[in-house]
Amino acid sequence: METGWFIDPYRARQRVWITAGELDRIETEYPWKVRLQQLLEKYLGYTCVKFCEMFGENIDLTDYSGESTYLSTDIEQSLLHLHEYLGFEFPNPGSVVNYLRQNPGIYDAVLYACMLAEEAFGQRAQITLDVYSDPEIEDEYLTIYIRQHTYDTDIMEQIDVICGEYEAALGDQPGWIVVTTDFRPPTE
Repeated sequence: METGWFIDPYRARQRVWITAGELDRIETEYPWKVRLQQLLEKYLGYTCVKFCEMFGENIDLTDYSGESTYLSTDIEQSLLHLHEYLGFEFPNPGSVVNYLRQNPGIYDAVLYACMLAEEAFGQRAQITLDVYSDPEIEDEYLTIYIRQHTYDTDIMEQIDVICGEYEAALGDQPGWIVVTTDFRPPTE
């Protein structure tokens, strides 16, 4: 048996005992969840415990499935933490919360995409999460906008790398998220 601290952004931090085989299964079947945990620890560090405590229940990784660990009452608080600790912008937070409540299965993927955007762009960009409504086909989806004062020449390639990583986390869940740029300057 191995032991370790596992942080689920939706639940309390706890020490769990799992076999090496179970750890291998989690890493093989859900590598993006392992990576999400690493990013949460990296960017939220000591605040991650506070971030996770708001979610109350303990996680049992022996039954770590591909389903979302989303809890509807916690969306607003977790987005607030992304804003407070990482500086994410939410021009229409109510729309984002409503979209995530309507599509709860993608919340893990949204958090993962946000963490990947932070890792790739960090202080070099403003990262904004909003709902895009396409009037031509009456469709809505979440959009993470990357905005820079001086745009990297390879920004689209960097965005493609992010998309390639988080899209696996979406699975066959309803709802969608896009990472892109509109080439606008950051809002002040």
